[in-house]
Amino acid sequence: MNKRNGFTIIELLVVATFLIIIAILGFSQYTK
Repeated sequence: MNKRNGFTIIELLVVATFLIIIAILGFSQYTK
């Protein structure tokens, strides 16, 4: 894969998934 910008598509997907999980966990903590 071409790492021209320092990120590959897979790395962006991993980061996006991680942020979504953190957001869901944080939201569930606030709604308790």
